[in-house]
Amino acid sequence: MTTSLRDQMNAAGNAIETIGNAATRHETSFGHGRSMVWHEWGSGPNLVLFHGGFGSWRHWAANVETLATRYRVIAADTPGLGESDTPDEDATPE
Repeated sequence: MTTSLRDQMNAAGNAIETIGNAATRHETSFGHGRSMVWHEWGSGPNLVLFHGGFGSWRHWAANVETLATRYRVIAADTPGLGESDTPDEDATPE
């Protein structure tokens, strides 16, 4: 019996939700009253994960559980993406 693409997508979404619910959520301040969201799992040496130019911590969902068996995994949501606030309009990379 094969599963439909819809069933596979639902299963993936449920897995990501479960992993997200297992995280400790942190917020740090930046800009003028904005916050950046970080998710944390596991214990041990720190391993910080940053996603690329779009998306969120969910880019790492397939790896978090395995990594968290040996490390304190900290995954960032880049400002303006994921659960983090959008930077001020006048923000620059500097």
